[in-house]
Amino acid sequence: MLIARDLATLDQLSHGRVILGVGLGRRAEYDLFGEEWDARRVSRRYDEALELISRFWSGERVTFHGEFYDVDDVALLPTPAQRPHIPILVAGFWPNRKPVRRGARWDGLMPVVDPDPEGQDLHDLVTYYRELADEPDDIFLHVDGTATTAERVDRYRELGITWLATGVISAQQSVEENLTAIRRGPPPW
Repeated sequence: MLIARDLATLDQLSHGRVILGVGLGRRAEYDLFGEEWDARRVSRRYDEALELISRFWSGERVTFHGEFYDVDDVALLPTPAQRPHIPILVAGFWPNRKPVRRGARWDGLMPVVDPDPEGQDLHDLVTYYRELADEPDDIFLHVDGTATTAERVDRYRELGITWLATGVISAQQSVEENLTAIRRGPPPW
C-alpha cells in the first residue's frame, strides 16, 4: 500500500510524469535478502500486487482477499494524476513469453535483450507483443549506446520501439565509467 501511495503522490507532484517499471527479479536478488525463490509463487504474488496497486489508484474503497494480500475497505489518497492509473511497464527476459503477456495486459514492455539487439529476435518479440496488446502500448528498450547508430535507432523506430535508453548508469560499472557516460551526454541522434 505504501508504494501505491508514494507513487501516486509523486505522480501528483510531477504533474503526471511517473512511469512504474516492474519485474520479478532474479533468484540471486532474492538470495541476497534470504528470500525463497519459487518462480511460480513469486509470479503469482507479483500479479496480485499489481492488481492491488491498480485498485488502490482508482480512488475507490478497496476490499481484496487474495493468496498474498488481504485488504478490507481501504481508500488510498491521493490518487495519481494520470488516469486510469500510472503506466506500468513490465520487464522480462526474452524469449520468455510470460513477461510479454504481462506487459500487454498492463501498459507496456521493457524487454531484457542483448545490449544492441538486431534481427529476427527483436522482430519476433515486437510482433508477439503487438499481437497481444489491446492498444499500441509502449515498448521501452535499453541498449548499449556506444554501439548504437542512427540507422539502428531508425530500425528500432520502424519496429515500434517507443522509448530508447542508451548507456544507463549501472552499479556494475565503476564510478569512473559512469562519470564518463554522464560527461559524454546524450547520443547525437
